[in-house]
Amino acid sequence: KVIYSGKNLPTCSPVAVPSCGVLYNYPENAVIQKSFTKCYDQPYSHSTSSADLAKCSGSSLIFVGAKSSSGSNTFAIGAFGVTSNVLKTTSSATQAYIDDGGAYWYRYPGWSFGFASSSTVNLNSCDYNNPDCSNRLCFHLDQNVGGYRAGCTVGLNGDSTWRKVIYKGDYLNSCSPDIMVTVESEQTTANKGQ
Repeated sequence: KVIYSGKNLPTCSPVAVPSCGVLYNYPENAVIQKSFTKCYDQPYSHSTSSADLAKCSGSSLIFVGAKSSSGSNTFAIGAFGVTSNVLKTTSSATQAYIDDGGAYWYRYPGWSFGFASSSTVNLNSCDYNNPDCSNRLCFHLDQNVGGYRAGCTVGLNGDSTWRKVIYKGDYLNSCSPDIMVTVESEQTTANKGQ
């Protein structure tokens, strides 16, 4: 339990996201408990389209992840971000941009959609960079092929077991799956001493 007091209280905004970065073995239930709703869930063999991603707009925040199977309750890899940043069209095959969620995102129509822990990507058409492979997720976008990567697991183009999953929501105060943050005002803290 974390208690904040005094004049330096954290501010919460419906479009702010903590700097979560790339998350590993993240419980799906933690996303659901944060009042996010599923907007996309397909096997890696499915051809992801810009229309699929458009179904995930209309909220402030987004979570993109990969699960090893439909029965898995854990995302092997995932990241939170501000929807307008995550779904922004990009046009570089070598550069992703940072979102305030701590992951570097790209959405290059006709190529791919995904994130990495650094701004350096190598889209051909999906990110096949291997440095820090565990920190990368990529879906082919607007092509007649599924895939491609969930961390270091690559070549998922025809895989019908691994899942590409996206959730959307409007508020996130913590990336931790089980943290409880209590905010107390200066007045409340002062009254405890009386």
